[in-house]
Order: sequence, then C-alpha cells, then structure tokens
Amino acid sequence: MPMAETNSRRGEPSLAIAKRLRAILSEVMTTTQIAKELGVAVSTAQRYCNNGEFPNATKIGHEHLVPIEDVMYYKKERLGRRGRPRLQEVRHG
Repeated sequence: MPMAETNSRRGEPSLAIAKRLRAILSEVMTTTQIAKELGVAVSTAQRYCNNGEFPNATKIGHEHLVPIEDVMYYKKERLGRRGRPRLQEVRHG
C-alpha cells in the first residue's frame, strides 16, 4: 500500500466531511439533550428511544441520536396528552 494512502486514511477528516458532520449533529439530539427538553430523567429518555417512541432514532455506540423534529413532535403530541387533562377554558354564554 502506498504511503500516501495510509496517511490519508489515518489523517484528520477533510474539511467537507467535518462540515457535514457538524450539520448532521446540529439536526439531532442526544438522550441528555432530550431529557432536558422534555423535563425527564436521562434514563427515561433512553427508555423512550429503546421502546420506539422516536422511530427515527439511531444508536451509535451507547448513545441514541434523535432528529430534533421527532423530539418536538413527541413533546407537542404525546406529552400534552399524558397525565392529568389540561384545563380547558370555560365559556360563559
């Protein structure tokens, strides 16, 4: 194997790859970030990921990465419907 090939494989990622990785990571949340956003424990956020609450989640090593849109949808559609019903405005006729 030529030396240039070996060095390029071991070297730092190219600028284009680094930019793309930053863009991808800005579009996803970790379980720690999810927990903070939803106001739950990290273990609860991990359980949500393991139970399929976020269908587009990807696991890399020990960390789940979830698209931000999935978390915001879950927060809006699912969390508002759990627990005590929200108080509704009483209309006086």
